[in-house]
This record gives sequence, structure tokens and C-alpha cells, in this order.
Amino acid sequence: MLKSPARFAWGENTNSRRLDPSDAPSVGTTGAHKYAMKLHYIPTAGPFVPVKRLVSVLPKLTYQLYFDSKLDAAVAELDRDIRRTIRATLRTVDSPPPDAYLRSDGSFLDAWNHVDEIQPVPFFSSEEEDYFVEQYGFQGFKYTLAVYPLHDPVADWKVAAQVLKTADFVPNLTMKVLQGAHWVHIEYPVEFNAIVREWLRHVDESDSSSKMERDSRVVDEL
Repeated sequence: MLKSPARFAWGENTNSRRLDPSDAPSVGTTGAHKYAMKLHYIPTAGPFVPVKRLVSVLPKLTYQLYFDSKLDAAVAELDRDIRRTIRATLRTVDSPPPDAYLRSDGSFLDAWNHVDEIQPVPFFSSEEEDYFVEQYGFQGFKYTLAVYPLHDPVADWKVAAQVLKTADFVPNLTMKVLQGAHWVHIEYPVEFNAIVREWLRHVDESDSSSKMERDSRVVDEL
């Protein structure tokens, strides 16, 4: 993950990859929020191929068309039942989703409609799953923070973001730059966490719907 509802890897007309809930190791938790770092993807050769041209051979990319064309509906669907969304997404080989999952351009979860209660996330304890649900419940899936390192040996991601017009495809996007190479959050944890804190405060101010509940909890895990 998510155009992109918060930390999701969804979008069609941009040469970039964004995180989705199944990228759990890359999704960070801080206080009453989730956040993720987004890294651009540039094809190694040849012209960029839109996702809609790929779904005939890779049908499980169809969900990206849904998030690209129906962002508001997608956010509302994911937010409707956070636990169900997380359970539907975080599956394993031994506990897979239905085969129809990700094949719809009109819903992210409709392949699960025949299941009243999805089984718990296989690799979470009950406490871990409750924590994920709680944290996503505060903020939902609509905000994205991108932190670009200034000295990444791979590429100049600030320039890449401008060239690829990332902001045009990621609603509610905040972009920041920071000294450092590829692992900027490890090289400069204090500075990185300060950026995250500032962003979270801004989200608090702009999202009053859950601010009172967050204010009742004095939590800072950075």
C-alpha cells in the first residue's frame, strides 16, 4: 500500500511502488498511528506498462485498478471493519485467502463475503492483532508520509518524486527529505522520529474525528 489510501501500494499511472498491509515488516507503529516509508520503482528497461494492461496475464493485480479509480470507496471499505481488513490481508501459504481475492476492480474484500468471520492472522498473537487493529483504528488508511534520503547511492529520490509526479497520485501525501543514504531511518533515528512526530501532530490537527480518543492516551513509542 496505497493513488493510495494511507500506507498502501496501489496506483496505476506512476512508476512507483507503494506499501500495502501485506508488507507488514515495512510498516511502522508509533503511538496511535501507523506509517510506512514509500520507495519508488523505476523499470529496468523498456517503457512503463500500466497495470490495466497487465491484469489479463496477472489478474491479481486487478485490486490496484480499484484503488486507482475508486480511492474514497476503497478507504471507506478498509476502514469499515479494521480487524476484518487486516485478517483478510495478512494471510500465509498454510492459511491462504480465497482464490478470488484481489481480482475485483470494485472491492478489496468481496472475495471474503462468504466468510462470516475471517480466521485470526496466523503469525500474530491475539495481543499483536489487537494492537494492529487499535492503531489502525485511530488513523485509518488515508494518510501517507514519504521520507527521502538525500544521499541514497541508488537514486536521487527527491528528483524522482518530482519527475514521476508522485504527489499527483498519492492523496494526503507529506514529503520530507533527510540527510542519509538508503537506510535513513536507521542512520538518523532521532531526526527521522522527529519528522514522524511532526507529521503525526499535523494528522491529529487535520483529522478531528478521532483526536479526542487519541488525546485520552498519552503514548509516544518513538
